Amino acid sequence: DGEMIPYSRDLEMEMKHDLNQVGKKYIFTIRDLVPEDAGLYQLDIEDVNVFSTEFKIPMVDFLVKLTDVKAMEREDAIFECVLSKPLSKIMWVGKNNQLEQGDKYDITVSEDKLIHRLRVKDCMQVDKGIYAAVAGIKSSNAWLIVE
Repeated sequence: DGEMIPYSRDLEMEMKHDLNQVGKKYIFTIRDLVPEDAGLYQLDIEDVNVFSTEFKIPMVDFLVKLTDVKAMEREDAIFECVLSKPLSKIMWVGKNNQLEQGDKYDITVSEDKLIHRLRVKDCMQVDKGIYAAVAGIKSSNAWLIVE
């Protein structure tokens, strides 16, 4: 919002804001989001505006949180949550990695965009661990137990 903010170029420093360059791409990270982090963000390099965006944090909560799931090896496991406001997409995290739709994971959302599901296909022992749904600044997590 027109204020210069301190940032780190070193991920080890753990500052609130980080800016990293990967090839020609810049990655700006904001840690530990709070509602006050919303606003206009702009990246200027040598007085040239490279990037500008309005960052909004959806005010949403979990009406139904994730619960622990038990699955037998080679079976699918399904995590499900219900949001207080419709969102077309939330972030799913498994063992600290962002999950994507594909051969291993099936990510779906209901027509009203309130019910979000993650299916972990063909569970193996390596899949057990904590899984999380992240919506705005809220998150819900639960264990996948593979027997």
